[in-house]
Amino acid sequence: MLYRSGRSAVQTFIAHERGIVRDSNSLPVYRGFDEKMLLLVQALQSCQSVFIAVTESTHWVDFVFPTLLAAARRGVQIVCITPKTKGLEEERRLWVLRNLGAETLQRGGANALPFDGFLFDGQEDSASAILSTYDHAGKGDWYTRESIRTYARSSDQAILQMLSERVAALWTPAPRSPKDLPYVVCDESELFERLSAVPQYAGARLEQRLLQLSDDIVVLQDAVKEYKFRLIRHHIENLQNAGCGLFDLRKVKFPSGHTSIVTPPVLEKLGGKYVVIEGSARLFHCVAMGVTAINAVVVDGVKAKLPSPIQRPLSSLRLTSSTKSLTENYQQLDKTLFRQIENTVHPYF
Repeated sequence: MLYRSGRSAVQTFIAHERGIVRDSNSLPVYRGFDEKMLLLVQALQSCQSVFIAVTESTHWVDFVFPTLLAAARRGVQIVCITPKTKGLEEERRLWVLRNLGAETLQRGGANALPFDGFLFDGQEDSASAILSTYDHAGKGDWYTRESIRTYARSSDQAILQMLSERVAALWTPAPRSPKDLPYVVCDESELFERLSAVPQYAGARLEQRLLQLSDDIVVLQDAVKEYKFRLIRHHIENLQNAGCGLFDLRKVKFPSGHTSIVTPPVLEKLGGKYVVIEGSARLFHCVAMGVTAINAVVVDGVKAKLPSPIQRPLSSLRLTSSTKSLTENYQQLDKTLFRQIENTVHPYF
């Protein structure tokens, strides 16, 4: 009976599959920056040989740094092609890429770029690409107006070959070379000195503390973005494989001798509650994994108002894969009160 049932199911599938394929001749279109970052994190985590980024800006680097770090450690050759632009933030991100061992190339203006997107393992059977177009005439936040398509070698070999040919003359393939980018201990005074430069933390008290994960911890946003959740899950696995405790204070040491602090969760004490300012995705992951306590930096005595007056218990956080701008994720947001934690902890000298 099972054999006949299986045979019948396969016959039905084969009979209808041709029609299904014909009806599915258009690739899905993804929308906005968050969906692009989710696709980038997924593709980078499985990339094995070469990652080529061709983009007008390196804005994406800060959002996926732990995944880039893991790729460099695996020996993935990283190539970044951008226009010849100026600006301290752009210089800082290019500096970060070069410290990861990446090859950075700047050429002409934005119109000189061969395409806008990312190419992974271009000559391998696992090759794939993510390409973007931007609706300059559309309404709404720039964050949501990007359209993204993905391509895989199994179905889009001609497109991937064309993309590879367009960048072939701009970079030189190199043997697989895993990078030595170890975690080293960071003194809390170094972190606290930088955090004290956050304008809202002038005169506040900072300390590292073990916090129990409960609804005494509150969040300001509606949801955790899926790309951050996937990135953090992989990042925590890498920390554990390196023998680091969960959210121990660490730095990444580059071959140049420079270091980059791995920012721990940062919470502000407000009465009997702790408000998550930095690290909501990490705390969300910990709750999902049954972790009961975490190391965090607690800031006490903050006089400035919170960026959003709406506070929710940690357990209310949900996961979203759709693109959500700051104003969509934080109700009644005052951007002038937003704590620039990462920018302050990672200055460019």
